[in-house]
Amino acid sequence: MSGLEWKSTLELDKKTGWHHIARAIVGFANRMPDIAAAYAEGRAYLVVGIEPGNQPLEALSGT
Repeated sequence: MSGLEWKSTLELDKKTGWHHIARAIVGFANRMPDIAAAYAEGRAYLVVGIEPGNQPLEALSGT
């Protein structure tokens, strides 16, 4: 795992949506430090609402 988790849709008003977030965070925390350091200086990112090939310009540019 590279430390980037894509979630195109999550229903945060349901437990299943929060389950996906918790699972990703636990996965980030369980990475081997030397391997994690090779990606984004060891940081991990959970991106919700976009997916590869379908990023709204506003979300990427911050406008």
